[in-house]
Amino acid sequence: MVLMQRDSKTPTSSSDRSETAELDALRGLCSQQSVRIAELEDAATRQRAQSQELARQNDQLSRRLSPSTRPLVEVAFAADHHAPGAARDAVARALGGGVALAAVSDAQLVVSELVTNRVHASGAPSSDSITVRVSRNLASARVEVAAAGPEGGLAVTPTNGLGLRLVEAVSECWGVEWASSSGTQMWAQIVIV
Repeated sequence: MVLMQRDSKTPTSSSDRSETAELDALRGLCSQQSVRIAELEDAATRQRAQSQELARQNDQLSRRLSPSTRPLVEVAFAADHHAPGAARDAVARALGGGVALAAVSDAQLVVSELVTNRVHASGAPSSDSITVRVSRNLASARVEVAAAGPEGGLAVTPTNGLGLRLVEAVSECWGVEWASSSGTQMWAQIVIV
């Protein structure tokens, strides 16, 4: 009698062949998934690198677009009826080169209205002074009107404060800051591109 030795790789029954086929299919699937996982890990690494690069570029752009910390122009003058004209001149000097004429005109209108509001609505004596600051970045200009005292003269009624409505319409944004030590500062940001 001859005994046959069974080869472990050779299935002997149909159920063994079925199990072997299933095992081979699972090995193939596992191999495919391993390749896909490696591809996804590579894609995630690329995405992280791109995200870091975008964050770096965003930081650079933010620094370029944030308003200048040092004003282009800072002038002080008496809080009298000449103040709005002096403020318009200061804005023209600060923005005249490299900014579209329409944007300069908008900034002049805004500063004129802020100064007029400060002079007339606050009831400040003409012996008080007003400081106008103009700063800019690549996309916008910021005009500031500062004066001592807490009165901002911000009453908007049907007969008073219409200039502030113009400021709101022409400006990208605007506001008022009150500080007990330095007084009131009205400001507006105007798009210049």
